[in-house]
Amino acid sequence: MMPPSRVALGSRELELRFTPRATAQLDAELEPLDIELELYFSCLIRKRVYVRREPRADVTARGRVNELVTVSFRPVMTKACAVHDVAGAPDLEPIPLVRPGAFTPKWLHLDFRHGDWVGEFGY
Repeated sequence: MMPPSRVALGSRELELRFTPRATAQLDAELEPLDIELELYFSCLIRKRVYVRREPRADVTARGRVNELVTVSFRPVMTKACAVHDVAGAPDLEPIPLVRPGAFTPKWLHLDFRHGDWVGEFGY
């Protein structure tokens, strides 16, 4: 089944661009999935897409693609910017955005290659 071409993500419409492989894999899924769009502020800004079985609670917005699939937007920042002082994963905290719509992505591209989800999002 073709997923919708758009989903409401907070106050913004998110355009969904799923490849045929991603669509086929989503159709084959029997358990819930959350596609998390993480906007990460630290010394630099990073955008990353995660596909999770368990959605995080600390997201700014979440939209439903179908009965099993949701898309979430999670802007976070590190507590410190000194990369060399942090071993492993840095401590993250949600960013309390005053205008979340200004930061919410406009599009998501998702593929499924060699058994792994590959995604990107943009403005």
